[in-house]
Amino acid sequence: MTLTANSGTSYLWSNGATTQAINVSTSGSYTVTVTSGSCTSTSPAITVTVNALPAATISAGGPLSFCQGGNVTLTASAGTSWLWSTGATTQSIVTANAGSYTVTVTNANGCSATSSATNVSVSPNPLLTLSASPYTKLYPGLITTLSANVNPPGSYIYTWFKNNVLVPGASAATLTGIDITDLGSYTVNVINSTGLPCSNTSAALVIGDS
Repeated sequence: MTLTANSGTSYLWSNGATTQAINVSTSGSYTVTVTSGSCTSTSPAITVTVNALPAATISAGGPLSFCQGGNVTLTASAGTSWLWSTGATTQSIVTANAGSYTVTVTNANGCSATSSATNVSVSPNPLLTLSASPYTKLYPGLITTLSANVNPPGSYIYTWFKNNVLVPGASAATLTGIDITDLGSYTVNVINSTGLPCSNTSAALVIGDS
């Protein structure tokens, strides 16, 4: 806020300033003594109130890094209104998207402040298909192998199912030795063994005899 005295030849403000105008950034009572020639007069006091800015912060209701399909709740500090970088105007938002998030908080005095950025990262789930080689139709004496084809390549934990029932001991990228006795609907689940435990389950592959 700028306070300006009437014209004169010299000025003395209550804060010690000697210019005609002063910029005020703290609350208080201000006067100015103006000298013009041999005449001196002191102004009535003017009271200045400087309202504090709100604390603009963001708190997360969970991890800021998660797998695709997850989300996190971001909550702004107290205020009377909020404006997020997404355009949302609620105190809390739920996001499933990677990005940098800020919020502008306004308090009851109409003062506003903007938070520092909160970064959200989302890791993709692996892409997964299931294939059989050399056969998908089995007859007596034929043997086939199922393979989990995962992208991107990496280190994964494999869990196999036949007709939605766990296949005991099957923990590799391939399920070998399937013969006429193993007909059924097969799926496989993969989970990253390092980093975030992002996962996916394949569509079913039916091994049949007709």
